[in-house]
Amino acid sequence: MLRDRAAIENPPPLAGLISNIGIVMLGIPLVLLWIALLKSGTWSKLELATVALPTLIVADDLAMLHEGRGEMLFYAGYAAAGVWLAGLQVLRSRKQSWLLLSAFACLGAAMFSDFIRIPKGGQDFMGLTAWGARAFAEDALKFMGYALLAAHLYCCAKEVLQRGE
Repeated sequence: MLRDRAAIENPPPLAGLISNIGIVMLGIPLVLLWIALLKSGTWSKLELATVALPTLIVADDLAMLHEGRGEMLFYAGYAAAGVWLAGLQVLRSRKQSWLLLSAFACLGAAMFSDFIRIPKGGQDFMGLTAWGARAFAEDALKFMGYALLAAHLYCCAKEVLQRGE
């Protein structure tokens, strides 16, 4: 359950575990939404984008495609797509758009924290160095973003299924 980064940076023992749990948690409503959309037979471009962007994010996070390959380009692309998708959700007055906005805020904060470079070692606070605390904060923000995104996808799947009844 450790990330690729473990081979390079020697992070705290459970680094990446929290966000990996978040990926699994996000995968369930993501699959539900895919099934709901396929079952309905018709979907809007907004619904397709709503399911496609998280699918891409999960695939990237699991395969670590962004690591060391122009991370800033990946992050900028995700940020632009997230702002576009959240904007469409708000403009269409979707009830659960606040979940999506909150999710992208947490994921954006996690991406930003990834670029904060803290030297290893240093002062120890409650068993964590400043570097370890930053790694934990990044994972916790990513987990919260995935939890909010999972709630948003669940609401979307429920909406699609109710529409089909």
